[in-house]
Amino acid sequence: MEIVIDQVNKSYGEQIILENISLTIPAGSIMGILGISGAGKSTLLRCINGLEQSESGSIQIGTQALEQLSEKQLREMKKKIGMIFQGNSLIEQKTIFKNVALPLECSGYSKEAIKARVEELLAEVGIADKAQMKPKQLSGGQKQRAAIARALTMNPEILLCDEATSALDPNITNGILDLLLKLNQKMGLTIVVVTHQMEVVKKICDRVAILQQGKIVEEDTVQQVFLNNSEVLQTITGEQQADFGKLEANHQFVKIVTTLEEDLFALLRRAEIETPHLLKATTEQFKAETLTTLLLSVPVKDVEKLLRFAAQGHFSCQEVRSVE
Repeated sequence: MEIVIDQVNKSYGEQIILENISLTIPAGSIMGILGISGAGKSTLLRCINGLEQSESGSIQIGTQALEQLSEKQLREMKKKIGMIFQGNSLIEQKTIFKNVALPLECSGYSKEAIKARVEELLAEVGIADKAQMKPKQLSGGQKQRAAIARALTMNPEILLCDEATSALDPNITNGILDLLLKLNQKMGLTIVVVTHQMEVVKKICDRVAILQQGKIVEEDTVQQVFLNNSEVLQTITGEQQADFGKLEANHQFVKIVTTLEEDLFALLRRAEIETPHLLKATTEQFKAETLTTLLLSVPVKDVEKLLRFAAQGHFSCQEVRSVE
């Protein structure tokens, strides 16, 4: 389901939170909203799911503009939008089964229908054996999987993720991101991921919008935004263009020359290569087929895999240099 945001403004008193936000999120895509704390990311999500009302502008979900809906119509629309949070918001006193079943119980589904749907979803997110446990008995990643299952109970067409992985360690984060990618591909979900983590955007998003002080200051494909490596992006990620002396000890430098006919990060995901760090990018604009030279920091364990993938003709690796 497509989301079209057109000149949305939102303030709390005299404090401007969102200013002239315009953004189109294609149906079935994964859009990243990247920004530091206080940039307005969570408020934008709350406006999309109808928890907040903008003061002006329009948010259209599919063919319906939220600001034109009655309260009853808005309640029906919200069933098409699932949401997960950093804190997972599970009820500690209830079992995982009961937590996931809650939206179905509130909507009056039969016990048989609830049982079938909850069991289906817990299996889908990989925690079928945790149904009768309480949240305190689960790891952080398992809790988020339960929260994702609950967000999917009403068969939504849109899934909103508000810093859903920021409290998790990298390995657990990767598992949750792999799950979101699988759900996107299997169910055709439109997913909006709010984050301040660059690696989250690179791993699963098709496009990314950078939010700064309530304004969208950059929006493009993930690849192009990271090739641009603008000052605002460096501020958000806390990174500067790196040099050889700052490379991690378990990485190698890989120099890639490519025409970038496909999104580099999507290519590497397909090759099951851990997302590398982009250190530098230069483009030769005067070539007949524009070439881009990328300097990447790649985990040592994935260098050979990357070279094999390159040998298939996706791009050419001109140089591989080990850490000194």
